[in-house]
Amino acid sequence: MRNIFDQYSQPENQLTHSLACVLHHDRGLLKSFLKTFGPETHPQVKALNVIEQSLPGTYENHGGEDEERGLPDAVIFDEKGWALIIESKVSSSLSPSQLRRHEKTITKCGYQNVSGLTITVNKPGSAPDHWSSIHWTDVYSWGHQHRGASRWARAMVDYFEIAEARMAEIGYLKEGTITEFSGIAFDPYT
Repeated sequence: MRNIFDQYSQPENQLTHSLACVLHHDRGLLKSFLKTFGPETHPQVKALNVIEQSLPGTYENHGGEDEERGLPDAVIFDEKGWALIIESKVSSSLSPSQLRRHEKTITKCGYQNVSGLTITVNKPGSAPDHWSSIHWTDVYSWGHQHRGASRWARAMVDYFEIAEARMAEIGYLKEGTITEFSGIAFDPYT
């Protein structure tokens, strides 16, 4: 049966889609996510938008630069020039040039206060100074902490478990994990 988060063909885009949906639909989780993984300062959550595989604002093309345009996996942004770029990887590696392209593209959309977050399975590699890096297991763990209070967190965590099994089965997840052991659920048993 198809899951609500199965909107993209690439497994890493499916994970990012599940995270973006969660952050878009549950403002409490968006606030927690930014507090846990975001930059030290950010706008109030009510002023933020979450998009994926698209650009905020208006892209100013200066001619001949289409090949240099970077399209981030997701962006959290406000209407006053603040943006957090999210770039995720599962089986491929991050490249600093790709992150710089994303940043340049978002700047050309009219955003001046730009930072970035990479989410990977293993070591993220090098990134520009104002980018932070986390692992998919960090996102899973964070979601697992909120699964009792948020149906969106529960849906994402459940999806990560299914997606990880599917990725391993098709050979997409060659090393590392998306989830981590989170104990044994005894409910409804005693």
